[in-house]
This record gives sequence, structure tokens and C-alpha cells, in this order.
Amino acid sequence: MPTGKRIMKRVFTYSLILGLLAICVASMRGALMPKTLPGFRCDDPHIRHPFRGDTVTLTQILALVIVLPGPLLFLVEQWADGPVRWPLVRSALRHYVLGLELVSVAIEVVKSLVTKPRPHFLDSCRPDWDKLDCSQGLVTQYQCANEEAWILVDMYKSFPSGHSALGFYLFTFVAAYCAVRLPSLTSRWSRGGCRLLQLCLFVLACACAASRIYDRRHHPVDVVTGGLLGVLGGLATVRWFVSSSRHRIESKAQ
Repeated sequence: MPTGKRIMKRVFTYSLILGLLAICVASMRGALMPKTLPGFRCDDPHIRHPFRGDTVTLTQILALVIVLPGPLLFLVEQWADGPVRWPLVRSALRHYVLGLELVSVAIEVVKSLVTKPRPHFLDSCRPDWDKLDCSQGLVTQYQCANEEAWILVDMYKSFPSGHSALGFYLFTFVAAYCAVRLPSLTSRWSRGGCRLLQLCLFVLACACAASRIYDRRHHPVDVVTGGLLGVLGGLATVRWFVSSSRHRIESKAQ
């Protein structure tokens, strides 16, 4: 590829990454949320749970999905016959990062547009019950006593689960990469190691997703939907990677 085209491609890629990051940050700060927020029912048991924090914090899940892929892909390449093909690993990681950003932005945008209350909505909002008219069923006029800005934004972002989406995106991408590289794993030990890696990542993704329900941070449908979005995003990214790096994969397999 000519140098000029390579530079333009990198500029476009980095610009896209920065643009997606800007959208994600804006969404997390509530900039994309509609001005008219949803109402709630006073007797709705699904939003009356206490806020218990996060078993798996946002920092922890981000650390997992950002730090783990590089060493794991390198490990798979170590198991393959022949020397490690660094261009293949770098190409896979570039696709992984872009796919991760696209999934993250999609999740954040959907959260901001749907504005579904979390299970701990009432505990986080702390409305003045004396000023609420619960006789009409749906309460649309209310004011939260809690003045922490991030909580007032976060309590409307139940659907879908970002933790679940990120965990299953990581699992799907690495598991699919293992499947793509399987023809180059000739020994029984390396094939067994690859399958064990897939199983461990699946258990990790399921545990992360289950923690969101246990912590009352999401409703079950939020977690399932987030997981499905992560799987679809991972499969789409791997398909994109394979189609653009087929010559490298085939040359390694031969």
C-alpha cells in the first residue's frame, strides 16, 4: 500500500476512534438523553430495590476488555505452528478495538434514548413522597432529592447492560479468533488449551452478567439483551477481520 494511502487510513481510523469516544463520553454525561424523562408507578416493585453498588465496577470491566485481548491473542499464536505472525495479531487487535468502540457507543446511545429506570431507581432518586400523586397510576411530575449529577443520569440507564455486552464481546471475539486459528493448532495440547480458554472467557462473561442482576443494577431482560448485542458485535467484528486478513490467515494455515 502506498505511504500516502496508509497515512490517510491511519488518520481516518484514529479520527473515527476519537469521534466514537466523544459520543460515548457525551452519552455517559447525559447529553443524549431526551428532555422529557419517563414516569414511574409508585407501587412498581421492580424499581424499589436498594442501591448496593457494583460487584464488577466499570473500571474493572474496562480493564478486562482492554488489557486481556492482546496477551490472549498472543497466547493463541504461540500455540499455532510456526513463528508468531505479528501483522496478524496487530490486525486482529485493530479490528477488536474498533468493534469494541462501536459496541460501546451503540450501548450508550440506546441507554440514553430508552431511559429505562434501574431496579434501584427510587432509592437513587429519593422523590418527595408527600408531593407525589400516586392515584393516577403513572407519575410523570416529580423531582429527585438526590442532587448527584452522575446518579441522576445513571438511574435511567438500565437497558441494555453495558457490562454484559462488553463481557460477551470479549468472549465472542477471542473464542471466534481461536476457531479461525484452529487449523494451525495441530497438537492435542494446543487445541485443548484453546477450548479451555474459550470456556474460561464464557464463564467470566456469564459471571459478570449475573453480577449485574445480583447487584440490582439491571433487570434480567437488560442483561440478556446486552449479552446478545455483545455476541453479535463480536461475530461481526471477527467476520470483518477475517475478510480483510484472509491472506494472512491462509498463509499461516498452510
